[in-house]
Amino acid sequence: MNNIKLLLIVFCLSFSSHKYYVSTSLFNFTDTNSLQITIRLFKDDFKDALKKQYSINHVLTDQALIDSTFHSNINNYFNSFLTVSFDDVINKLNFLGLENKNDMFVFYLEIEDLPSFNIIRLDNKLLFDLYSEQQNIIHVKKNGVKKSFISRLNNSVLSLNI
Repeated sequence: MNNIKLLLIVFCLSFSSHKYYVSTSLFNFTDTNSLQITIRLFKDDFKDALKKQYSINHVLTDQALIDSTFHSNINNYFNSFLTVSFDDVINKLNFLGLENKNDMFVFYLEIEDLPSFNIIRLDNKLLFDLYSEQQNIIHVKKNGVKKSFISRLNNSVLSLNI
């Protein structure tokens, strides 16, 4: 009888979807004095954030986001919730485009003509406006050295002397 109850519980739980609130980002310093940023976000989460932030009341299709229709909103969203500063000077992110990869969007951003600096400070609050459980995994790569950090609601800032 206990085995049947256990089997029933496992069966019922298999139909409930557990939602993970996580993103990944790579900040890669290039030899051409730029910072290339690649961010992976779940499509439904990003669409919900964009709709909330810009009071969009209609369905956002993947294609509408890939086309240039919402690129200004996307650029503004990233510049509002992702701060990159070099020696305490905030730099504007340039949104380059995005790709559709299964259930995620891959966003490409860049900062060109980097100043000389001692400390980079990353404040990644992407999707924190929607989910308190959101975690943003950050990887920073420069000259073959890679540092990683997990940004959470109560600890979203990474400072590195690189």
